[in-house]
Amino acid sequence: MSPAIDRGVAVGQWLGGAGDPPRLIAVDTTRAETLLRGRLNDGRTWHAVGAGLAPPARAAGVPVPAGAALSLVGNATGTTPLTVTPRLLFQDATGLRTPCTGEPIPLDGSTHRLPDCAPAQGLRLVAVSLPVAIATGNVGTGYSDALAQSPAGDSRVAVTLTVPGPASGASPWTATSAGPAPGQLGAPAVALTGTSSGTELRMTTNVALKGPPDAARNLVATAFPAPGPVPVAVSSRFADEVGARRGSRLDLPVGLTPVQVSVAEVLPAVPSAPGAAAVLADFDALSRALAVSGDFDVPVDAWWVGHPAEGDAADLRLGSVTTRASETVRLTGGPLRAGLPAVLRLLVPAAVLLMIAGIVLHVTFDLRARAVEVARLRGLGMTRREIRTVLLGQHIGILLPLLAAGAVVGALATRVVAPLLVRSDAGAAPVPEVLPVWPWAAEAALLAGLPAGCALAVSVVVVIQARRAESAHLRVTP
Repeated sequence: MSPAIDRGVAVGQWLGGAGDPPRLIAVDTTRAETLLRGRLNDGRTWHAVGAGLAPPARAAGVPVPAGAALSLVGNATGTTPLTVTPRLLFQDATGLRTPCTGEPIPLDGSTHRLPDCAPAQGLRLVAVSLPVAIATGNVGTGYSDALAQSPAGDSRVAVTLTVPGPASGASPWTATSAGPAPGQLGAPAVALTGTSSGTELRMTTNVALKGPPDAARNLVATAFPAPGPVPVAVSSRFADEVGARRGSRLDLPVGLTPVQVSVAEVLPAVPSAPGAAAVLADFDALSRALAVSGDFDVPVDAWWVGHPAEGDAADLRLGSVTTRASETVRLTGGPLRAGLPAVLRLLVPAAVLLMIAGIVLHVTFDLRARAVEVARLRGLGMTRREIRTVLLGQHIGILLPLLAAGAVVGALATRVVAPLLVRSDAGAAPVPEVLPVWPWAAEAALLAGLPAGCALAVSVVVVIQARRAESAHLRVTP
């Protein structure tokens, strides 16, 4: 099971065609072989494609016990009172990440308890966002009012977040200053230590108090390094329309946050977006890029489940459930589509019956025309068995080349004509393209059974007609 993003997106200033915007698809690509469907070219597999999009390692984070009382204490060295509004990002076992926001906390050296953000087991803290602001009621930022007193100098801020429970092992954390004005925070740093009371996450930075009034002074600490451009796979239509190729870099806005992506693969089509200009990304990698930018609101549009049982998926109560089995029934069982499978099921038996009937009629007519010849051979001393053997060999020798020619024509028609008969709902070529299949095992069994059936039919006709020919024409008058 994987959370999924499936929505329209702009690519720079390109919005796609009317009613046909580019699509962004993001899932857990480490499970691509189970979640994704569709044919790939050049012998590639979805496992290989997903491995190129997913981060090299899963974010470890800090385990948070259910109901744990997290606390935060902070200090600021400057004379200007400052506050932080902590925002925590938690990750569960499925990879879904959910934020939890607290109230503004003054950096006064006191310990403040955070809201209960871990109601269930299995959560891990993977990112912390600390927007730094001047305490309400203090002077402005230095530019809001020319007569107001400006904040004095910079301030050194140190914040410690304590997660109770068993001490977590050392794992690498990264501190960054989020945009749009990252220069307002200097020398951001983060350190993770284990203590008797739990795990402490200590974050420090230098805060520049002068600057634009709307400058975002946001310290972000993550349990993973800054991901850089997010690797994505694009559909061939997307690559054609924007001129992208492997290594191309593009900007995609996800919500209100711009994310830079790098094209790693060009696919015939992206799953769930057949024929569309679409981008496939890893959910974890995209979430990391948003988190490093200070955006913890990871969009989730759907849940994708590999090999689901429809009843089990419906019991999750996540909304409407669509399965491949139900879609197959809908697409093949409708009044406009039910005729084709029925015709295909009846085509082979009908062709076999018509062939046997034609062979019986042909042999019957031939033997009636040669009745005098059969009687003369009998009169010359040939036994009935010899006559039947000769006649059977003659007709089998004619039928076998015809069967071989029919098999060749059928194979060519399957590869050339059948794909032209399959269309999408809009009448265009389907995506993915039609793949002709020639089941050799079933065809070999059919081709082996046809000569046997034909030989049986010919044998019965030869026996009956040869006996009649003897009775009617054994005495031949000159």
